[in-house]
Amino acid sequence: MTSRLFAVLAVVLFSSCKDPTEETLSYVPERSDRPLLVSEFADRLDVLEVQTPYPISGVPVILRSDRYFYLFETEMVTTLYQLDLKGKVLRSLQFEEDGRLPAAYITQVILEGDRIGIILSGDRVTWLDEKLNEIGEEILPVKAKVHFQDDFGNIAFTNRIEDGDWEILTYDSVVRSRALPVDREAYSFYNHTYSQFSQWREGVLFSRAFNDTIYFWEGGEFRPLVHIDLGARAFPREKLYGVTHPPDFGKIIRSPEYSYLIGEVFGLHGQRIMFQLMDESRRKLALMDLSSKQLTFYPGIIDNSMTGMNLVFPQFSEDGILYFGISGEEIQENYGALPASFKHRLSETYDESYFIYLLKVKK
Repeated sequence: MTSRLFAVLAVVLFSSCKDPTEETLSYVPERSDRPLLVSEFADRLDVLEVQTPYPISGVPVILRSDRYFYLFETEMVTTLYQLDLKGKVLRSLQFEEDGRLPAAYITQVILEGDRIGIILSGDRVTWLDEKLNEIGEEILPVKAKVHFQDDFGNIAFTNRIEDGDWEILTYDSVVRSRALPVDREAYSFYNHTYSQFSQWREGVLFSRAFNDTIYFWEGGEFRPLVHIDLGARAFPREKLYGVTHPPDFGKIIRSPEYSYLIGEVFGLHGQRIMFQLMDESRRKLALMDLSSKQLTFYPGIIDNSMTGMNLVFPQFSEDGILYFGISGEEIQENYGALPASFKHRLSETYDESYFIYLLKVKK
């Protein structure tokens, strides 16, 4: 069952960087009490069991190239696993604290064709070939926590990595444009997410925590695309001012009276976009269709087609596929509720494995 949202939510569509009060479309979206079901949202679900020598700790970063998957683990140890497209481990590379590529200085792993880039300190890239051997180095013209590189070019989110003036920078061999000036009065926090950039149509989406606007980079222009007006529950920007200690910041953002985007966005087919937000102290998933002007908040996604698992939230999207990661421990905790057909697919040591879910979204 669904109930009407607590407040009217306004969606602002921009054709250029106009005042957010212009061209506003207002409507009352729905807030769903149940999770989004795979059967009503996807054409296909594939599940890969990844058997690593040791159980993966924490939540590894999932990456995909045309020929391989990669898992980048950073919790107890820092290890990069290369997998084939069926989930079989082909190679691995462990990073030491005092090695040539010190684990503590790795800020991101990126892919470029069959090359893997290990970014240190936000701007120094060591390139590896498909056998995980070093083949070269590069200094990027931009120091940033998050780099996003594809056919459209290069865009970066600095995320307070140094004392710069801008949060968004686009570049090739040099910086080409700047956007979103750094608010030095606000509390300086590290916004750790997995999908702040996402390819969508002929450009790239961007979402930032405590900023209720989703941005779009297309044709060299970075502009607001959709502004979410959460009404009385919108997080007051002034709450980020005057905060000096992490516990105080944590108390503020956990308050049930506020709703805000957390900086995770997923481009889907056509006019659809997903994003994550906090709502009444709960992390939720929003599905938005700009063509039908529909928006629904869900508490997550449930696989009711193959495994019965709560997929919770995706890690990234690409070419109409949402990617999720689930630990073998989570599978084990829900073993009694798993369908027999899925149980038969599990290895004997499944509880030590890691599972990648590939959800192909309906067009």
